[in-house]
Amino acid sequence: MRPRQAGKDGEAFEADLIRQESAGLLRVERTVEKPDARRIRMPDGQSGIDFSSNSYLGLHQRVRARAVRRFLSAGHLTSAGSSRMVSGTHPPHRRLERSLADFLRAEDAAVFGSGFLCCFGVIDTLAGSRDRIFFDERIHASLRAGIDHTRAPSFSYRHLDMDDLRRKLAARDIRGRRFIVTDGLYSMGGDFAPLDTLAELADRHGAWLIVDDAHGIGAIGASGRGTYERFGRAPEARHILIGTLSKTLASYGGFVAASSAVIRYIKARSKAFIYTTAAPPFQILAAEEALAIVRSRTGAELREKLQSNIRLLVRLLKRRPVSQIVPVPIAGGSSAVLEAAQSLWSAGCFAPGMRYPTVPRGQEMIRISLSAAHRPSDIRRLAAALGHSRP
Repeated sequence: MRPRQAGKDGEAFEADLIRQESAGLLRVERTVEKPDARRIRMPDGQSGIDFSSNSYLGLHQRVRARAVRRFLSAGHLTSAGSSRMVSGTHPPHRRLERSLADFLRAEDAAVFGSGFLCCFGVIDTLAGSRDRIFFDERIHASLRAGIDHTRAPSFSYRHLDMDDLRRKLAARDIRGRRFIVTDGLYSMGGDFAPLDTLAELADRHGAWLIVDDAHGIGAIGASGRGTYERFGRAPEARHILIGTLSKTLASYGGFVAASSAVIRYIKARSKAFIYTTAAPPFQILAAEEALAIVRSRTGAELREKLQSNIRLLVRLLKRRPVSQIVPVPIAGGSSAVLEAAQSLWSAGCFAPGMRYPTVPRGQEMIRISLSAAHRPSDIRRLAAALGHSRP
């Protein structure tokens, strides 16, 4: 067998990157500093208002000192050391899981090392090749990766189109289990899945409903229980609710809340849970602190502040309010959206330009992410800058 020629292989990768750059699709990471919950600073010293963060209540600044104090006083190590199935579960992990389950009105929960691992692992564990999976065409990439890995027959339905989903559910045989997979609040469009209708369809067809509400939990609803609360519902027996610790809960990790039987099965069978080191105790403590605020009067006040910021921006932009994620369509393709993002930054507002494959071709946008940490003056500055950045 001839040895691989690393140089030529590297050249092929480089050529692919050049093609992406020429098409305006190359992703390049930035080094930034974030001195507080609303500002961002670049290496050249230029600073501005951050409209890219998913910390929707600004808790990543509030919980920092509390989590550090608890971490130091409890004497936890910096790492969990190994998988929970190998070296055991630290008390904070189970405490957080019970708190999440109680908050979300589920029987139990399981915390994963990341949101991507959680979405991938839950679907890969629960669905098999004999099952059928029906999913919204715009679900998160982590859900789609899990679906693809199951090798189960899968069928996409048009975004938020319940009639299309009805037709596809009615047209497929009932061998094995059925799963309906959706986001709760969609991360690019900022629109909500109709969980009331989805729950009814799942019940009618005996299907499991998997909802990734990473962007809704903590930020949406009077109590912060996310998209379910927005529709006046709670998870049911065959519902599986996925969330993240890395957005409103101001830490890092993912979680799933469901019936006790489902959670036991996931912990016993999910490769993404078993074969990876558990989240560091400090991250769990930070999430605990954030969840406590989310459930408090302060959390309710922050959610109202977030809603006030949403109302202000959509009034200035003359748009209908939907959520804290506000897409601003940009015509002209990838180069145009990058230019628009740079124009915003020149005006002191940092908001990313979204391109293919994050969004479909022809649907390039500036993604505005609002936070309770933003001031009314920040919102007005953004609205004024958008008036000069849109072609």
